[in-house]
Amino acid sequence: MEFHLADNPLLILSIILISGTVLGKLVYKLKLPGVTGQILAGIILGPYVLKILSVEVIHHFEPITDFALGLIAVTIGSHLNYRKLHNSWRRLSVIILSEIILVPICVFLPLKFILNLSLPVCLILSTIALETASGTIIHLIKEKRGKGIFIKTLVSEVAINNVFCIVLFEIAHTISINYLQASSAKVLPLLFLPFIKLFSGALLGAVIGFAFIFVTRKIKLHSNFFAISLFAILLIRGLDLYLGLSPLLPDLVLGIVIGNFAPKKMNIIDSLEIMEYIIFACFFTIAGAHLDFSSLKIAGIAGICYILARGVGKIMAPTLIGWIGKFPRAITRNLGISLLPQAGMSVGLVLLLQKESIFAEHFNLISTVVLSAVLFYESIGPLLTNIGITRSGEANKDRLRLIEFIL
Repeated sequence: MEFHLADNPLLILSIILISGTVLGKLVYKLKLPGVTGQILAGIILGPYVLKILSVEVIHHFEPITDFALGLIAVTIGSHLNYRKLHNSWRRLSVIILSEIILVPICVFLPLKFILNLSLPVCLILSTIALETASGTIIHLIKEKRGKGIFIKTLVSEVAINNVFCIVLFEIAHTISINYLQASSAKVLPLLFLPFIKLFSGALLGAVIGFAFIFVTRKIKLHSNFFAISLFAILLIRGLDLYLGLSPLLPDLVLGIVIGNFAPKKMNIIDSLEIMEYIIFACFFTIAGAHLDFSSLKIAGIAGICYILARGVGKIMAPTLIGWIGKFPRAITRNLGISLLPQAGMSVGLVLLLQKESIFAEHFNLISTVVLSAVLFYESIGPLLTNIGITRSGEANKDRLRLIEFIL
């Protein structure tokens, strides 16, 4: 039976929260991330199963997904602290370089030359494949109380990796739009456009970040800090969407500025922790509702290809470079399998495409492939990350508090 709830958003929101929370907790008891259960809840509520969340209803909750994306990006950026990472730049740079080259190539080639998918689909999927679920990784590290050179490398790798994921996605996004429009625009201006948007987005993030630090130095009450933190993310997401700048880069730069220049007590992530679970439960439940079963026939083959190719690239890049560079054995042996979880930002980048009519023909295929991969990697990925942390010998090395180099 189909429910028509478009005129009752509060009731819909309560259904989303209850379903996402309950299934998330049930799945977590099975030693899997709660995000897996939340996506499953969205699939069940969505337009292809119970039809409680119709396509029309899903669109009503775009502001929540936009805010959640901003929170994810700010969290990622806040982990890039130069003071904590400057001694590791050589090792991190070569691992990152190998990954941003190898992973997209591993995904692009089979999708394009074996499955013969369109160029925009191949470009978008190959750049999204770079993303690693920072929230899942950090949760597992806290749970295992990990600390040491491998843990530091893992967290830094995930944060920098996701920065490049956003940059390459912006370039692929611009090329794809031009390709779909069959534009006759000159090549040189076309190539400059992504970098102009990236620079403008980074500048916006830096300005709001330093303004946030200036204002928060003047306040004393924690409740005021919460309000300003909330305002900062809402403002930067709103301006980013209004100006059409690079997706999520302003938010990410905001996190980087706060993580490097704000006093330690100004932790924007901790201040928003009270509402973080609710926001993410809504985000992943709504994301799951986008899974289109009518696309599974072709996306099934593409999804399997994407999952296998991404796994090969993620594991091979740090393993090969670690062996060549003679990095510590804990890194060479365990980093690749620890980078497999994929979730928040990849889902967010897919949802950004939904707002552009030019991608309408390809959206169902892209979203189905990515959501299928998220379900797979958020099921098996955390198990492999746990193995990597344990095998590195750095589990149970931190005291029972927040990991010091993350803060």
